[in-house]
Amino acid sequence: MLPLEVTSPHEKSRVENKKVKGRINMPKEVVKVLFRKIGSRKEKRIIAFFPEATVNFGKIMSYEHVGQHSEAAYEFYLETKKAKPEEYAELLEELRTVYSDCRLEIKSKLHYPTLQMTWKRAEKIANR
Repeated sequence: MLPLEVTSPHEKSRVENKKVKGRINMPKEVVKVLFRKIGSRKEKRIIAFFPEATVNFGKIMSYEHVGQHSEAAYEFYLETKKAKPEEYAELLEELRTVYSDCRLEIKSKLHYPTLQMTWKRAEKIANR
């Protein structure tokens, strides 16, 4: 099922505030994800990266079919290449199941300052 696309602010508020069985349907949390690939054509791996997930310094949250969630080194991310939609379609469907209570927002580029903020957030949590 494709996510509902809303074009005008009026439609957006109408959709987000739609009543469902006597209660207001809250908007879903947005989870940003980047799909990357590594390896040769025969040995290609598709990996999802979550740039806003809180992780240890120098890491980025990743997800693969095998192994599922893990922290990957940022240097590993730099070795990967952008995956095409037809290459990551199967992994995206798996993630839609895992994150069924969220809306996945597919990004094409990593915003490094965002990643730095997640590292700072993790450092604050560790120092409590």
